[in-house]
Amino acid sequence: MAQQARPLAVVTGASSGIGFELAHLCAKNGYDLLIAADRSEIHHAAQHFRHHGVHVEAIETDLSTIEGVDKLYAALHGMPVEVLCANAGQGLGHAFLDQDFAQVKKVVDTNVTGTIYLLQKIGRDMRNRGSGRILITGSIAGFMPGSYQAVYNGTKAFIDSFSFALRNELMDSGVTVTCLMPGATDTNFFNRADMLDTRVAQGKKDDPADVAETGFNAMMRGDGDIVSGWRNKISTSLAAVTPSSMLAQQHRKMAEPLHESRHRAQPRHDDGAGLWSVMLPAGLAVAAGVALMSSARARQALEGNGKSDWRSRADDARRGFKPDSQYRSGLGQRSGPDSRREQDYAPPSRSASYPDGQALGASGAPTRPQAPPRTAGSAAPAAGLHANPAARTPFETANSGRQSVGDSGAFRNVRADEQRGTTFRVTE
Repeated sequence: MAQQARPLAVVTGASSGIGFELAHLCAKNGYDLLIAADRSEIHHAAQHFRHHGVHVEAIETDLSTIEGVDKLYAALHGMPVEVLCANAGQGLGHAFLDQDFAQVKKVVDTNVTGTIYLLQKIGRDMRNRGSGRILITGSIAGFMPGSYQAVYNGTKAFIDSFSFALRNELMDSGVTVTCLMPGATDTNFFNRADMLDTRVAQGKKDDPADVAETGFNAMMRGDGDIVSGWRNKISTSLAAVTPSSMLAQQHRKMAEPLHESRHRAQPRHDDGAGLWSVMLPAGLAVAAGVALMSSARARQALEGNGKSDWRSRADDARRGFKPDSQYRSGLGQRSGPDSRREQDYAPPSRSASYPDGQALGASGAPTRPQAPPRTAGSAAPAAGLHANPAARTPFETANSGRQSVGDSGAFRNVRADEQRGTTFRVTE
């Protein structure tokens, strides 16, 4: 390659489609180019880019192999790369069990192995230099199980995830990583993947120039990821809340060959062909459910003031909280000591009785009330449940502070323990 006079951009898969448009934008913005693809059309694309007055070198190489990536890297001759657009990718249609495994391996090696090998080699140079921009072409296909395109979607799920991890590892290094996630785009992708006889291939698709511009601008801003197109944004948002089984079934409707589909109505090839058209009602239903749940919780919080038990109200009285009638704005928020005015505070009377029958003594501590006399000939207490500690329920006893739980789990008489000098633990 000639001596570098401008910043250098490397673009893979630049012979057509999104890669071609990315290389065009790089050249338009003053970058010299090193472009690569596994097809001879890469040389014709180079002629187009040279019209922008930049130096362009084209490499025809198989980027699914280690040797092919090494060939591309050797063409740099040590020159620094300012921009790397790792765009090369390949799809494969039909059911997985019906695919030729050599083609399956080609897809995995192109989309994953070759891509991350190139990223490692050029990314290391960028990190050592402390500057550089990386754009990785992922896909919204990575958000959903790809029935009749299972291998491709699986590789894009890897790439989408990998890009976020790499970005985190390179933060504060001067190198940015951006993941471009397009949807169905009007390129040669479906022809090469043998998917022309599918609903998605025959439906409405995005313009590759618009997709490339979206990704290029996001890369220049240093964004972490970008989904191109508002329909694709809806699809990815709904995919996060849609069951995988539903996503797989919907993807089947889009990617299954039409001649193989059974028990299916005549498909429409208009703007309803995308995943979003079926997932939108489900997403709206989920959003409505969340809103209803939030409303019910808020209503329960408002109505909860009248349902508080006597113990919480007794605690409020001891701490000087205002009564329910003085709650602020009807929201059930008690006005505590920090927010009340001094004239609003009224200390509790020392003769006030606790709900369980205790009273405040001269020191302000609760005193043990005297048990009322029993009625002659009757073992039942004359003044209700609280007069007989043995008859108290475990809940009341454990919270009264006058009894404790013994080693066997039975309630013990605290006063008798004190007289005997027995060590005990109060279960307050």
